[in-house]
Amino acid sequence: MSDERLPELFEEASALHPDGRRQLLDRLRRESPALADELARLLANPEGEPSPIDVPAIARHLQASDEPPPPERVGPYRLVRHPIYFGLLLFTLGEAFSFGSWPAVMIVLSGIAPTFAWRARAEEKLLSRTFGDGYAAYRRRTRMIVPYLC
Repeated sequence: MSDERLPELFEEASALHPDGRRQLLDRLRRESPALADELARLLANPEGEPSPIDVPAIARHLQASDEPPPPERVGPYRLVRHPIYFGLLLFTLGEAFSFGSWPAVMIVLSGIAPTFAWRARAEEKLLSRTFGDGYAAYRRRTRMIVPYLC
């Protein structure tokens, strides 16, 4: 075996369950230890252990459809489409109120909140192009930033 087979072997090993990868590496070590070591290095994570990533499952998902998975409807995404903006808005408002600073509250409401809304709208365009009709239905059911409000 030569190093020219490395891409082919990597593809084969990536499609195998971790036990199958170990068997392939063991067989390869008997034939070409250097090639087996190089393949093991490519398949290993930074700690040098066999990769815990389920490569075959990922490959099956990617081959099953060219369509991206639908938007998540679990956790905070059940209530809002952009939960990070909602959390940051609550955080900044909380800081303004905790300091008792009405000018800070006004800055949050007139500067930060509109900026989050502007950014979320830009993201919505990309998400709509990516997810199509599934995202349109999700948009109809879920608020953008503040649950039950907007």
